[in-house]
Amino acid sequence: PPSPPSPPPLPPLLPSHRLVESVEELRALVVTAASDTSLQLQRGAFLSLGGSELECTNLNASQIIAISIRSSPDASATIDADGRSRHFRVSGGCRLLLHDITLINGHEEEDGGSVLAEDGGEAVLRGITISNSSAGRDGGGIASKRGSRLDLQAVAVTGCVAGNSGGGLFASLSQSLGIKDSIFERNRAEKGAGAIEYSSQETNSDGALIAATTFKGNDGETTVSSDAPVKWTCQRGKYMPPTSGKGADAFTGDFTGCLKECAAGFYGNETDLQSPTCSGQCPLGHHCEEGTADPTPCPPGTRMPALGAASEEACLPCAPGQYQPLAGQEGCIACPAGSFSSAVGSPACEDCPKGGFCEDAGAASRLVWQACPAGGFNPTTGSSS
Repeated sequence: PPSPPSPPPLPPLLPSHRLVESVEELRALVVTAASDTSLQLQRGAFLSLGGSELECTNLNASQIIAISIRSSPDASATIDADGRSRHFRVSGGCRLLLHDITLINGHEEEDGGSVLAEDGGEAVLRGITISNSSAGRDGGGIASKRGSRLDLQAVAVTGCVAGNSGGGLFASLSQSLGIKDSIFERNRAEKGAGAIEYSSQETNSDGALIAATTFKGNDGETTVSSDAPVKWTCQRGKYMPPTSGKGADAFTGDFTGCLKECAAGFYGNETDLQSPTCSGQCPLGHHCEEGTADPTPCPPGTRMPALGAASEEACLPCAPGQYQPLAGQEGCIACPAGSFSSAVGSPACEDCPKGGFCEDAGAASRLVWQACPAGGFNPTTGSSS
């Protein structure tokens, strides 16, 4: 008979990391850690928690213990909670760092279906996937409560459900929240926000930041709800208020980065804008449609003498007898003597014909042309006398 396939190769063991080969070993090392601990899971490993969460806590309030658990980014390890518990609980005095791990099928009757950070605990997630997890109350995927810290980068939270709010993530009395380059997809909440509910923060909070994150197919009263202020990093031409509202002010639907576009007549060339007026009114000689990052020059043959033009149709054409050869100008120029412009919106003037002259500037018709007097001769165009 053919030989069974070889097990996947182990990842190169990082310096100072200990290789973990079973969930029992992982649990023992996490629970008993009395100092900073770095652990590495086998490449492509599948671990079943067996109905009990992994708890990172430290009763010594004067010391913070950092526990790092990582896998291989090209074949991440999977931890399955079998719908019987959440995956991790992090509380005061503990800093949990997870790298390149997939967490599936978490469940908790209260808050945080997969990860709960509370009472000053800190969770740092890098390259983590959290899927198909649920909470009876808040935070189907992740919950942060009572002075805890969350730092997410390149994290995918998908298919998670909250019985109350924050299908993907819920944060209350947060000390800090950072979310970058992540995705919240197909999460659901019975009440409140389907993706993220940021309900409150500590008085001395470091604040909240959400940047370059995608929200797609989430189901709830809104997509993101922020009663406490959030600093959003937006694409140029967009803005996001620090807190959400009701109706038109709610953060609803699918979006990446920021949801709202700068108002017509305004432009946004910065990434931290918070109101529809963005960076300011469209400048003279330009027009700005909704969502403009860089003002668009009015075309040659037109002018815009006022601030806040909202479309190219607002650019004013040059009158007969005037011209404008350049784009982005606030005024037009009178045709010089020896020329005329009979059309509206001319980018150039026409020379007066041979055999005569056009004496005055600003001529609007070739009818101003005067023939040379008897005995005179003019072989060239564009003469003014």
